[in-house]
Amino acid sequence: MSYLEIESLTVTYPSQSGDIYALKDLSLSLAEGSLTVLLGESGCGKSTALNAIAGLSTPEQGSIRIGSQVLFSCGQGRPKIHLAPNERGLGMVFQSYALWPHLSIVDNVAYPIRRKGDSLTAVEQSMAALMMVRCDHLAHRFPGELSGGQQQRIALARAIVGRPQLLLFDEPLSNLDAGLRRSLRDELSKLHQEFGFTGIYVTHDQSEALALGTNIAVMQDGKILQMGSPAQIYQSPSHAYVAQFFGANVIEGVTLTGSDTGSRIQTPFGIFKTHRVGLEPNVTVSFAPHAARIVAVDHSSASLSSVVYLGSHHDYRIESQGIEILVTQPVGHPVFAKGTQVEIEVNDDMLHIF
Repeated sequence: MSYLEIESLTVTYPSQSGDIYALKDLSLSLAEGSLTVLLGESGCGKSTALNAIAGLSTPEQGSIRIGSQVLFSCGQGRPKIHLAPNERGLGMVFQSYALWPHLSIVDNVAYPIRRKGDSLTAVEQSMAALMMVRCDHLAHRFPGELSGGQQQRIALARAIVGRPQLLLFDEPLSNLDAGLRRSLRDELSKLHQEFGFTGIYVTHDQSEALALGTNIAVMQDGKILQMGSPAQIYQSPSHAYVAQFFGANVIEGVTLTGSDTGSRIQTPFGIFKTHRVGLEPNVTVSFAPHAARIVAVDHSSASLSSVVYLGSHHDYRIESQGIEILVTQPVGHPVFAKGTQVEIEVNDDMLHIF
């Protein structure tokens, strides 16, 4: 049995042109101890899904269950159940930290314990949680005296102090600078490995998703396009949008006459060879910037529109027929000048065809 089971969750918002689906028949199963990242652009439904799980919004239909406990149920013959947020046994880390400025750090963290009526051990449990996030030395300060990174750790300690059955993270690192974001991302990954909590993490940042997630669910228009391990999502995208979201080049191609052993695909940047047969006449292909090789070719329709040296590699922007792609080449490879006419080659095992 899955630890968290979401079935056919639907949320709509009214508009002048009709109802807009924030979530459309969303289903999701999570294993205990997993940290699943909901990834996608703004407006894809990831925060709506998180709020529905937390009980902060009410879907039109579907069900949410943790173990044998039903948190929400409605529609399609289901019994109507909607537990209040405080009855769900969840912990949440907000993007804005949501710390009370008039309470000390130890009292901020102890608040969930005191709400349960356990005032005797609240401080003791609060200090234990602060030690987990290495902030016990800040116990008697106030939120206004802490940095953004320290406040985020306090918010995490408050979320885990009551040993919730599920932790929810709503883009908790988005307000931090790049260096601190990486540091706290790594810290959160260590905490997950150490304590094995089950969590759902919302972000639009691909690197965060790859670094943190045991699973990644890529969302678009209120639906999950693909779910799998970070390696599966990055190396084997099942949808052109997923490939493009992770920085791959996505271009249209035409299948040329093939044989029993393979096919050739004509693109604005050259002809790609593949062992796959029976392709549609018109296909979409994708490949990561590092998967392509640049070859100088006279009279090509593609040319280098920019060349940028970045220490370990060069970034080449290649333009053809109004389309631009990015190819990266490590230092040590031949260096091409801006304006050079080129074609690119991609190994079959690095080429994705949709």
